Amino acid sequence: CLVVHRPHDLTHAQAVTQIYIHHYNWERPNQAITCNNQPPRLAFPDLPSLPALPDQVDPDHWLAAVHGRRYQRRITSNGTIKIDNRAYYVKRDFRGQSVTILVDAAAHELVVEYHKRPIKRLPIRGLYNEPLDFETYYEAIRKEARTQWQLMMHHYPRVTM
Repeated sequence: CLVVHRPHDLTHAQAVTQIYIHHYNWERPNQAITCNNQPPRLAFPDLPSLPALPDQVDPDHWLAAVHGRRYQRRITSNGTIKIDNRAYYVKRDFRGQSVTILVDAAAHELVVEYHKRPIKRLPIRGLYNEPLDFETYYEAIRKEARTQWQLMMHHYPRVTM
């Protein structure tokens, strides 16, 4: 609908998008077996509404789900390990050695263990440490996704023939 109507500002874009949404859900026949060639809202008039977006989001909530998990890593020649594309310095004396990383969510730390003994505690990088309003959270994850995409494109360049 945006290609056809070519809105000239945000208000116009929102208006034509709302018209399209109405057409898509109430007028356009849908060929899915479940819709029986009817528009989706006619085929399913009693669909539940989606919950409202939250006012605030805890961007570090994921940490609770990995609390207590252990991960294996090999220490590189410069004494670091890599977790979630972030390098953490452990110690050069352990280069080439395999270590276990324990996630301590309560302390917001990674505990580096060698032969089941803790050798270093590292603060987890990239945490926000506070709830964010939804718009700020959205912009933060959007920026993070773009950065990850750029890193991926840098590591896996297109092959041209």
